Amino acid sequence: MNLHFTKCSLLLCMLFCSTCAADQRVEFFEKNIRPVLVASCYSCHSQPAASKGVLKGELRLDSRESMLRGGNSGPAIVPGKPDASLLISAIMHASLEMPPNKKLDKKIVANFKTWVRNGAAFPENQAGSSDSVHWSLQPIMNPPAPELKNDQWSQTDIDRFILDKLRTSSLTPSGDASKLRLIRRLTFDLTGLPPTEQEIDDFLGDDSENAWESLIDRLLKSKRYGERWARHWLDVARYADTTANDGNFVMRYAYRYRDYVIEAFNEDMPFDQFILEQIAGDLMKPVSPEVDLRRRIATGFLMLGPKGLAETDKEQLRLDMADEQIDVTT
Repeated sequence: MNLHFTKCSLLLCMLFCSTCAADQRVEFFEKNIRPVLVASCYSCHSQPAASKGVLKGELRLDSRESMLRGGNSGPAIVPGKPDASLLISAIMHASLEMPPNKKLDKKIVANFKTWVRNGAAFPENQAGSSDSVHWSLQPIMNPPAPELKNDQWSQTDIDRFILDKLRTSSLTPSGDASKLRLIRRLTFDLTGLPPTEQEIDDFLGDDSENAWESLIDRLLKSKRYGERWARHWLDVARYADTTANDGNFVMRYAYRYRDYVIEAFNEDMPFDQFILEQIAGDLMKPVSPEVDLRRRIATGFLMLGPKGLAETDKEQLRLDMADEQIDVTT
């Protein structure tokens, strides 16, 4: 009996350890491999690339099956054998050069070797395209800026990433915009309105080194900035001055919530605070009469949206409102 129990325990332990090891390999892939494939490879080696007619070497890297099948040069990986894997030699620029015009960081190459050596885990349920993992769910990375040849255009590391992507797509940067175009673009973008003639004259006549930065600061401090960008949030929050639906009753004080959102943008309120006040502002610890009132107004978020207030079944109305609140909150 004890021997049988011991054998069962060992079997369960082995199964558990095997499962843990598999989970660790998947976690390693999701953290260290997939983000690099998405950022550096899928523009040329994925299903979307094939759909656009820009698939290079008939090679896709967006699934384990496609890697094993390979492209014109043969299989991309040999699980367990990084030295025999074409993908590894390519990212080392030892044979083919991938990505072109730049070499991946040595640590990234080492991670790919480890991944292949451990069997090249690749969760197939998320395979298929570079869009299979939403950017917001990918691990945060700090990749080195590409080292580009004959680059007289870039002024910052961000420019180098942009230029690298443009070159990959056989495109070149647009020419510099004139100061008149710049002030029009920026003013429309930040305030939704065109610049005045006086604002244009002031900017065109400003030859200082920080003229552009000063223009940005001025527009960000403008009350019009909050009005422009609050509109995007108000659309999400289903803002309206009436309840719509059957009765279309007027919500006399809805404007207070609208003004709260505008003020939040203009004061650069932290996003987590912005969300919390709208969902539970009336439940937060009191601070001052002014802050407490602002938070209560913020919960107007929960009372907006279409409502069938003419509904005679009050319990059904209450449930419908709760359902709509849950829907918009999530």
